[in-house]
Amino acid sequence: MVYPLLSELFLALFLALWFIHYSLFLALWFIHYSVFLALFLALWFIHYSLRFVLRFAGGPVPPALTYVRLHTFAVLYTAQTWTIWLTVIIAFTRYMAVCWPYLALRFHNINRVRLQISVVTALSVIYNLPRYV
Repeated sequence: MVYPLLSELFLALFLALWFIHYSLFLALWFIHYSVFLALFLALWFIHYSLRFVLRFAGGPVPPALTYVRLHTFAVLYTAQTWTIWLTVIIAFTRYMAVCWPYLALRFHNINRVRLQISVVTALSVIYNLPRYV
């Protein structure tokens, strides 16, 4: 389960570095996507895999792990929501670029990308706000 997600992370980083020469807004999307995907993968490992690895190794589960899991639970699901909706936005803009290339030129600029990233971030936090309480 982790290996496809790690390959997706490296692919997003590669695409961000590749597109920085061609399209700044695509690079900006992929950089933000790869940062939040890395955060999501790290927290997912802490929440759902680390304690099973420790139990399998025969060692005790440290009490600090429960404390860390308690305080990073909301961040984990905020990062997950953020990566999912940013993937939807990237797919939609790519769809527009392929199907309506002349119309897409009007709507694809760096200010719109910053607005889209800001809206997705705000809505992800608002959607997961009950988990922070």
